[in-house]
Amino acid sequence: MGFVFENSGAGQIISKTNKQYINFQTSFDKQSYKLKEFWDAVDYAQVKKKFSKSSSILLELNPDVFSMELTTEGSVFYVFRKIDYSFFIQHFLDVHDIDDDEMIITMYRSNIKLPSYAGTLNSALAQIKNVLFNGALIKLESSVLHEFSN
Repeated sequence: MGFVFENSGAGQIISKTNKQYINFQTSFDKQSYKLKEFWDAVDYAQVKKKFSKSSSILLELNPDVFSMELTTEGSVFYVFRKIDYSFFIQHFLDVHDIDDDEMIITMYRSNIKLPSYAGTLNSALAQIKNVLFNGALIKLESSVLHEFSN
């Protein structure tokens, strides 16, 4: 099970964000050790750097609930909730693509499924920010996943 954080108030102070970030880093270390048979072939420092980037950007958005779990596929799976939005995010920590990794997002607003999104780390994070702050999906250079089920 991953690490879960819940905000108790509207404003999150910087020291709490820093504490959450440190807890995520510790959880990453513990989980990667438990999954070492799946993670032995990766450049640990490079993968942790990529994880640090995505987790810190998501923490800056001051989520109400935020959890993370490493997978056997070399990715980190985040659950991120803010206001009435829920995001299920899989960030593939592909060490072969040093500049930008792939991220897949499944989004809900008040239990209503929004279109899923797949793209680079930067475009996917821009999509999350736009949904949170503007309430709308944006068309970026990457693809929106079309789903056959509701």
